[in-house]
Amino acid sequence: MGRKSKMRIVVLAHALTTAGGRSVGLNILASLARVKPALDILAVVPDDAEYQGLAEWANVQVETFGSGGRIQRLLFDRFELPNLVQDARPDWVLGLGNFGLRNPPSRQAILLHKAQLVYPVKNRPFESSKERFVNALIRRNLANSLASTQIVFCQTDVMRSRFSSAFPSFLGMTRLMPNAVSEKVAVSGHPAAPIEFTQTKRKTKLFSLTRYYPHKNLEMIVECFDRDRERLADVACFLTISPDQHPKAEALLQRIQDLDLGDAIINVGPLEQSRLPAFFYNADSVLLPTLLESFSGTYLEAMSFNCPILTSDLDFARELCGETALYFDPWDPRAMCTAILELKSKESVRAKLISACEPRRSQHHQSWDKITNDAVASLLKIQQG
Repeated sequence: MGRKSKMRIVVLAHALTTAGGRSVGLNILASLARVKPALDILAVVPDDAEYQGLAEWANVQVETFGSGGRIQRLLFDRFELPNLVQDARPDWVLGLGNFGLRNPPSRQAILLHKAQLVYPVKNRPFESSKERFVNALIRRNLANSLASTQIVFCQTDVMRSRFSSAFPSFLGMTRLMPNAVSEKVAVSGHPAAPIEFTQTKRKTKLFSLTRYYPHKNLEMIVECFDRDRERLADVACFLTISPDQHPKAEALLQRIQDLDLGDAIINVGPLEQSRLPAFFYNADSVLLPTLLESFSGTYLEAMSFNCPILTSDLDFARELCGETALYFDPWDPRAMCTAILELKSKESVRAKLISACEPRRSQHHQSWDKITNDAVASLLKIQQG
């Protein structure tokens, strides 16, 4: 396994510990090992059993960062990580956590998938001061690493455009590296309605699949149902959050109870992937009032089950959803209510959205193997040319 016969790549994924980021890290690393056996990969990952399992691949070496807090992470990134990468003598460093090294010993590529780094404050109204500080720190780290970066991968054309506007001094290339829908979210036939659906007599069921994050704007769902109780009396919205996901998550659930909205907004908690098909297939719509996204796989998952989408009238949503969604102003609970009632009362609108799902899904659908293969091809083109 001499260096002359293989391209050696160090993949930085140690910051991708939860939710969508963790899924991106695991899927990209697994695809790199599977479809590019000629690569010699050093994966810097969290102290996580599934990440560590990547070492089973013959072309993957795993180095773990322990479960220390933010200060430990900063010290690791500042002092240990550069030496670790230097000792690996890579041809490429691939930073999957939105920034790379300030002075890498090789060419460098970065995957940008944190929308907070390129969207204005207006799209982040529920951020705490701590979250705003952390995002500012990540943005600074990204800016500092761009001078030594040849490629920035973005998940959509919208993110690509916003990155270019936010960091106009970047002289390297931008390329697309989208997300993929998990193959685990698939089913044949017509899955029976989940028990949570059968327990309500309401006719219209909205499914809001997300962990709690401030930018998901779930508070607006509560405002909408509180403001328009009578008009939405035969509508139920199902949330999938847990009170331990964020300091504001418990407050949101408590507010639902305080407003006596427990029969209208039903929290089923985090769901196993095996349960998702039943929810998607039997829901009347997916409801996502999110204020910013890089690439939400939930949109494509909804399309896979011909489930109409109600979502924010913002650029990232329109790029992915196209004609499969009804759009509303995510800052206005009245606009959300109007969209819900339009979908509920107009069968022709619902039918139009459903008919658009399959062609739109096919347009965006890519496997992780193809996504990873295309990314490596971009690295090789620079290396060879």
